[in-house]
Amino acid sequence: MDPAYLLAKSFAEKGALFEKRFYEELIESPHLAELVNALRATKYSNELSKISPPYSSLKIEQALRRSLIETHFKFHRLMRKHRVLNVLYDRYMVRNLKSIYRGIAAGKTYEELMKLIDLRAEELMGIRDIVIKAMTTGSLKESVEVLQQTAFGEALREAYQLFEKTSDPTVFELRLEKAMMKKLFEAIKKSGLMDRKHYYEIFYPMIDSFIITGILRMKLWGLSSSECRKLMEGVKSRLPKPLIELLYESNKVGDILKGLELNKKFLPKFTSHPELTPLIKELEDGFYRIMITNAKRVFMKTRSSKVLVVASLILKENEVSNLVAIATGIESRMPAERIIDKLFIP
Repeated sequence: MDPAYLLAKSFAEKGALFEKRFYEELIESPHLAELVNALRATKYSNELSKISPPYSSLKIEQALRRSLIETHFKFHRLMRKHRVLNVLYDRYMVRNLKSIYRGIAAGKTYEELMKLIDLRAEELMGIRDIVIKAMTTGSLKESVEVLQQTAFGEALREAYQLFEKTSDPTVFELRLEKAMMKKLFEAIKKSGLMDRKHYYEIFYPMIDSFIITGILRMKLWGLSSSECRKLMEGVKSRLPKPLIELLYESNKVGDILKGLELNKKFLPKFTSHPELTPLIKELEDGFYRIMITNAKRVFMKTRSSKVLVVASLILKENEVSNLVAIATGIESRMPAERIIDKLFIP
């Protein structure tokens, strides 16, 4: 594919991102119907035209994410050997698998699950039928067995074993994320030297976030140090080894906070929460904002078509997340100032 064409496509995607003023106008929408009408005048018109009243934030989210998937798949067809781009596409399927296994564990039916997810990403890759089969089995174990031959079969098997011990469906999210992190790291390692440097700048915050918050979640589940190490095996990090060791070995929130404070130059800003759950959320949000900020910076300083495509998709994904936050806020009648606080506009 002509690099000049890809450069133009990437800059077009970046140039079409919404500015803060437009977000503020959307937030002033009195109801979801007006929000949808406003967005139908934008690049999201094609997918939003396919949903009908009564509108919900979930309907709007699925339409917006489908638009993102369609854009990503178009780049995939142009750059089929782009390893990082391909791994990032898998994230849409991982997102659905998380919802599916969280739902199955909670006893949701196939019909209920289908209202929560959109299988467009799976449809484009030709695996929609097997995912549907996994959703219609009689048990969580059978569902995992159906997907054993897929790219995430091993992750699901290990997650199910851990679920039997913890009874917490979040283990599926953790194990699927680990599979994604390993695949992403391997794809980056096989990229060209200069591209690799930019990919690390964009994605190390995501990887670091997974490691730190993953270990903290395992602490909440009461797993031992050796069990935590085993579950994190194979995921590389730039974080100081003493910090990781401290997280593995510490069982008191106070000790964990001290370790984080000593290494705060490697971390986003956080407050000393007495509980792990709000600390995990704050760290996740902070690392996410660093990743988006880095993606914008990388976009402005590279001329590699491969990197530009990835950076533009990460920035568009953030835009979709902002729009979903606005839809959710309007639906719940949240004050405008609270909605704007939930957005991140780099």
